[in-house]
Amino acid sequence: MTAPRFVALGVAALALLSATAQAQPYPPAYPSRPVASPHHPMGRSSFGLRLVGASAGGDVTNDPAVDGGPTLLGLGMQSRWRVSPHWSLELGLDFLTGKTSSGNTILVNENGVDVAYPDTFRQSSVPVGLALMFHLLQNSVIDPYLLGGLGLQWTSLSYEDSVFQTDLTESYGQLGAGAQVWLGRDVALHADVRSMTMLQTLSVYQSTKSECQDAWVCEGTNRVPDPSEKFRTGLQFQAGLTLYW
Repeated sequence: MTAPRFVALGVAALALLSATAQAQPYPPAYPSRPVASPHHPMGRSSFGLRLVGASAGGDVTNDPAVDGGPTLLGLGMQSRWRVSPHWSLELGLDFLTGKTSSGNTILVNENGVDVAYPDTFRQSSVPVGLALMFHLLQNSVIDPYLLGGLGLQWTSLSYEDSVFQTDLTESYGQLGAGAQVWLGRDVALHADVRSMTMLQTLSVYQSTKSECQDAWVCEGTNRVPDPSEKFRTGLQFQAGLTLYW
């Protein structure tokens, strides 16, 4: 073999090795183990706790001196399921209570003696709701969303000076918007604001207060709230922590 042909064969071999090295890099790029994206937890479930503040909406006090319903505060919990890249389901439960007052007092004659009661109106509510959530972004640390849904709310209304308590069950609709901020793969903070509109009163029941049920005599007025106003709308603010698995 002559020298020129030997050099040509050497050059061709180097070119073949170079092409092979480019096609098969060293070390080989083995695929990594699949890891679920923390910002797109499709198919994952979650449980969260939240602080809740709400305006009762409308006026159920049946007293011009006590303007509107009270501001409600409480705790809640929710479970969320990501059913598609943009859609989630949420089931939520809250425990809320609050009171409002005219600043006046009501005199109640108890055994011949006038006893002054503060003109205070109390409300306790337990809403349970199912909502459909639409996520605006995917694979983002900040996850804004819109939501809408329906639910049931059990409410107890009473005046401090009255012997009566009004309990009612209502259906409601909710619309809202919020955002979730991921702190890690399995933990996120969330906050949102929702409008809650009472759609229909399913039941109303009046009873004596629990402190009067076992007493021989329970002094007080016969004032009762009036929950008959339709389509009362209030705002609900939520902020909490969610854990995914």
